[in-house]
Amino acid sequence: LHSHHTKKTRKSSFLCYNKSMDKTRKTSKKQKNIQKKIIIGVIAAAILSVIIVVANLDYGYISDKKKAADFHPTKEVSELISKMRLTEKARIILYASNPQLKSKAAFNGICGRDGDPRAYIAGCYYVINDEEYIDIYDSGKDASELENAYYNYENAKVVTLSHEMMHAAYSRLPDSEKEWIEIELNKIFANDSNLQSELAHYPSNQRFDELYVRVATEVYGIPANLEKHYAKYFKDRQYIAKLYHDTKDQIDRMYAEADIILQRLETQRSLYDNSDNYYTRRNALSEIYRLLDLYNAQIGVYRETLNKRDSEK
Repeated sequence: LHSHHTKKTRKSSFLCYNKSMDKTRKTSKKQKNIQKKIIIGVIAAAILSVIIVVANLDYGYISDKKKAADFHPTKEVSELISKMRLTEKARIILYASNPQLKSKAAFNGICGRDGDPRAYIAGCYYVINDEEYIDIYDSGKDASELENAYYNYENAKVVTLSHEMMHAAYSRLPDSEKEWIEIELNKIFANDSNLQSELAHYPSNQRFDELYVRVATEVYGIPANLEKHYAKYFKDRQYIAKLYHDTKDQIDRMYAEADIILQRLETQRSLYDNSDNYYTRRNALSEIYRLLDLYNAQIGVYRETLNKRDSEK
C-alpha cells in the first residue's frame, strides 16, 4: 500500500508539474501575442508616418517640382534669377510661383497700392485659384549722367524678386518652424529702427510674414540658427542684403548731394547779400546761377528715380 501511495504521489506530482508547464506555455504564448501586437502597432505607426510624410511631400515638393518644370522664364527674368544665388529648393519655389516682369498698366492691375502715398510697390506675391504668381514692376534700365545720381534698377529688381520669393517660401513653412523663427525675428525687430519704420503701416496679421522676408533680404548680422534657416534658400544671403543696401544708399546719396549743393547755394546767396564789394557780389551771383542749374539737375534725377521705380507715378 505504501508503495502504491508513493506511486500516486509521484503521479500527482507529475500532474502538478504538467499543469505548471502548461501555465508557463500559455503565459509565454500570451507574451508573444502581446509582442506581436506591439510590433504590428509600431509598423502601423511607421506606415502612417510614411503616408503623412508622402502626403506632405506630394504638395510641398512634388507639386512644386512639376510646376517648376513647366515654367520657362523670359530672358530678362532669367538674368535676374541668375544674380539671386538661389539654392535648388528656392529655385523650385520661385519657378512654381511663375515670376514675371510686368509693364506699368499690367502691374498696377493687380499689385498697385491704390494711391496709398506711404510707400511704393515694386513687386507682389499673390495666389489665384491655388496658383501662385510673382509680379515685378519693370522699371527699366539704369539711366543717369550725373556722378552722384546713379541708381541700379536691375539690382533693385533682383532684391524685389528675392523679397517676393521669400513670401512664397514663408507660405510653405510649417507652424512648428514658424514658432521659433518668430521668437528670433522679434528680437531683431526690437533693435532695428529701419525695420520698425518699414513695418509701421503693415496690419498686425501681416507683420510676421513681412518681417520674415525683410530680415532675409535686408539685414546683415542675424543669429546663427536663423542664418542656417535662410541658407535653405540663398547660397549667399549677405549678397542680397548688400544689393538692398547699395540701392538704398544710391537713393540716399542722390538726396544728400542735392542737399550739399543747396547748402553751397545758401552760402553764395549770403555772400551776395552781405557784401559791398562789386567783384565779390558778381562772382557770388555767377556761382549762384551755376549752383542753381546743378541743384535742379540733381534733385530732378532724384525725383525722376523715385517716380521711375514707382509703378503709380
